[in-house]
Amino acid sequence: MLGPCADVRLFHQTVEGIVDQDYRGLVVGIVPNVMALDGQWALDLASQTRKIIVCRGSSELNCNSACAIALDLQPEAQFIALINCGERPPRKWLHSLKEVQEEFDADVVTGPVKSMFDEPPSDWMLASGYFDRCGMRFGPITCLPALDNSLIRSTTIRSCLPEIIPFHLPEADGIDFAYQLKMLGSVAVWANEAIVFNSVPKSRMNDEWLLERDFLRAYAVARVESRYRANRLADALRRVRACGLLLAGIAAYGVAPRDSLRARLMLARARGALAGSLPNRS
Repeated sequence: MLGPCADVRLFHQTVEGIVDQDYRGLVVGIVPNVMALDGQWALDLASQTRKIIVCRGSSELNCNSACAIALDLQPEAQFIALINCGERPPRKWLHSLKEVQEEFDADVVTGPVKSMFDEPPSDWMLASGYFDRCGMRFGPITCLPALDNSLIRSTTIRSCLPEIIPFHLPEADGIDFAYQLKMLGSVAVWANEAIVFNSVPKSRMNDEWLLERDFLRAYAVARVESRYRANRLADALRRVRACGLLLAGIAAYGVAPRDSLRARLMLARARGALAGSLPNRS
């Protein structure tokens, strides 16, 4: 299942990788936004690959609506795989996820995302590892890093719907979803072999994009935590934690002035966490 996608090229690239999976009984529920939806292209692809492809579009797609669409597919799916537009799965991707799920009887299986840059990245970007979600130890995990490149039990998803709140922020609905899965006590496992490759456009290869993303993500995490832990003590602890990160970012400038980006990222996260922990007056 795909998320929102405004780039038709990336959309086609990801779907082609999904239908090429070496896995029997595959039903592909494509859930792009209206701009990327191309029914004739999907029909032609289904005819060529002899796979079942279901196209459903949504102008305001979020994790809640996408999962609801996938759960409504017939025949009913026991598991739903989530993948972002632009991510390219190898042919054994889905098989790797399911194999690990069966080994641990897991509710959620998630795997690494390896970045592929449209243009050669700078040295600092490669050294930072910022764009790669890799390196976790195979087996059960207590914290879900993200829910793209994941296989989730349908009954587990039904336990969360329709309470996933989009917040109208990048990644916020996925953060909310992951938080609920943790609260449910879902068995989550990391699968090293279930890797996907993510295209990183030139527009994301700069300081400004990284700083904005870290700020918004920290803000979204704080808003989600505030939703489920709405009491004075928890709010105060979140603000103390954000202030600590703020001081650490300021100190980082003095310790390593040449590595100013790391300090600026810490400050962006601190500002996001602090802003998200304040009462929502809207």
